[in-house]
Amino acid sequence: MSKTLDQIKTIFELFSEAVLILDGDFKVIWKNRTASSRLPVSLNSVKAPKNLTGGKIDKVTIPTVHGEESACMAPLRDLFILFIPDPFPKAKTDRTPAPNNPQKDLKNIPSAYIYTSKAMIETINLSTRAASVDTNILITGETGIGKTFLAKLIHTNSPRKDGPFVSINCGAIPPTLLESELFGYEKGAFTGADRTGRVGLLETGVLGTVFLDEIAELSINLQVKLLNAIEEKKITRIGGRKPVELDIRIIAATNKDLTKMVSEGNLREDLFYRLNVISLVIPPLRSRPEDILPLANHFLEKYNLKYNVHKTFNPDVIQAFIQYGWPGNIRELQNAIERMMVMSEKEKITVQDLPPHILAPRAVLTPPPPSNKESNLQNERETLERELILKSLRENKSIRGAARKLGISHATLLRKIDKLNLNGAILASSKGRGGKRE
Repeated sequence: MSKTLDQIKTIFELFSEAVLILDGDFKVIWKNRTASSRLPVSLNSVKAPKNLTGGKIDKVTIPTVHGEESACMAPLRDLFILFIPDPFPKAKTDRTPAPNNPQKDLKNIPSAYIYTSKAMIETINLSTRAASVDTNILITGETGIGKTFLAKLIHTNSPRKDGPFVSINCGAIPPTLLESELFGYEKGAFTGADRTGRVGLLETGVLGTVFLDEIAELSINLQVKLLNAIEEKKITRIGGRKPVELDIRIIAATNKDLTKMVSEGNLREDLFYRLNVISLVIPPLRSRPEDILPLANHFLEKYNLKYNVHKTFNPDVIQAFIQYGWPGNIRELQNAIERMMVMSEKEKITVQDLPPHILAPRAVLTPPPPSNKESNLQNERETLERELILKSLRENKSIRGAARKLGISHATLLRKIDKLNLNGAILASSKGRGGKRE
């Protein structure tokens, strides 16, 4: 836990907002430099309601410089409070979520499915509600994002949890064999067929859940057969005449735009609507950087145990992780960490151990304005803020939209633009909007 706290502190030092970390007695055990400069030097504790439970702070009291007390909500505007009842808890052998953990509503959470971001909390909460309803679900998201984990999560929290979970990758089975694998066949159905016949994968999922990954890879002919199976809740094996009852729940997944495939005629519209009763979208890892640190620490712990080592991340490695775009998402992060664990010869993993394709983007960041001062944390923080702001401004049509994307207020973003001397970039990009800052 102490190593994790050190890494959290490193991240919080990059914040332009004030950050406090409190212990179970509401004593300030750490504050970043911004908090040190804005809050009273004597501030060593805050007051909170007596009915505080589970580490949740609804309201705290911060003493002013003159010793008076002002009530305020947490997190405050430009002030974030992290409450840790026990900063150094005893080791636990189970991974049961804490009472107020965002994952609290789920009974069975795959160990690698770790998140703290608001986007993932919403996705998981929606998945929880969808799990209790026995209907088809379509999961969309980029490759390596964890679609299979989410499907298993839904199954283990559904009324069908005691039934089988059958995972089928439609893109991994040759097209010529896919029909017989899905629907099965009777004995003597075709040359080379098993003499006793074979039960199809869909049939093995009766009373449980069938997960159809890469659903977009199905041919038009198989799409018709699958549609009939969903509507009639029956299938007929190849070479057979007697229909077989099919009591299954289907969860389909894809990393492609199915709406576009429908418009191009590559996916039947009626099948799309049958599968897309409930739609779940998993946001890419690059859009929720706050999930990178807990995921990285999880995989670090996993491979420390696997390879019987005790390695840790240098803070600049975490910063490199956050700056990188992760096109391969969680799978790429996991593979990168395992590679670093194996290849690094020292206990401390540094940026020199990063795979070249992850290290390369760091070299093309826009350099900070010329300065005679030595590089320090303030310069590094401003460089990172500059990059994030410029990227958001390029991707959004207005400053307000960029502010929403960054999770800050319009006024805060304008102050940062002025502070970082980005007005020239704003004027250049705003010509198409009448040259106004909006």
